[in-house]
Amino acid sequence: MIGPVGERLTELIQAKVAELNGEIVALEAQPDHVHLFAGFPPTLAVRQIMHRIKGAISYLLLQEFPFLKSR
Repeated sequence: MIGPVGERLTELIQAKVAELNGEIVALEAQPDHVHLFAGFPPTLAVRQIMHRIKGAISYLLLQEFPFLKSR
């Protein structure tokens, strides 16, 4: 997740966290994974948060960068 994909990934994560009323403490995109430390309201379970972030962002990234489908 580097280059243009990493930049777009970071933008999408920031937008989704803000949409869920969360606050990013630290965010770092590595070539093969992402570190995200964030705080969210106690009304959301961790699995709900991750499901919403990963589901929405993976869909958008695959639409914008079709070459990711081949990996």
